Amino acid sequence: MHMLQSSWTGSSGTTYTFDYTQLSMMFRSVGNSPDIPTVPGVYIFARNTSSHVEFEAIYIGQSKNLHRRLIDDWNGGGHDARECIELEQPTTLHILITSEPGSKFLFSEDVRRKEIEGDLIVGYDPPCNRDR
Repeated sequence: MHMLQSSWTGSSGTTYTFDYTQLSMMFRSVGNSPDIPTVPGVYIFARNTSSHVEFEAIYIGQSKNLHRRLIDDWNGGGHDARECIELEQPTTLHILITSEPGSKFLFSEDVRRKEIEGDLIVGYDPPCNRDR
């Protein structure tokens, strides 16, 4: 999976730099990609705006294991926003790794990941995060 970079600014004014890739065929490549890391992080399903310069957030989530959340849960039907995300037809998947591979999982990392997710959700109000 070829990754580019994007910047997302939360409601706090903090800017986060994500890696992202284009999705094809209604993001079926997510379910088939071995390249999503097995580390904690925040992810954004998004689509290009009409100007193709910016992105519109469709769903913002976080997980202590991105691969499990985005591959196993997705393919197994366990992702709670899957139906909404599919209807919104994202064109990109953005990933922010919040802990490096092999590092010991810390409670503070879990809290920080959830803070970033919340900051971005408040800032962008993605349609698939509403009423969740």
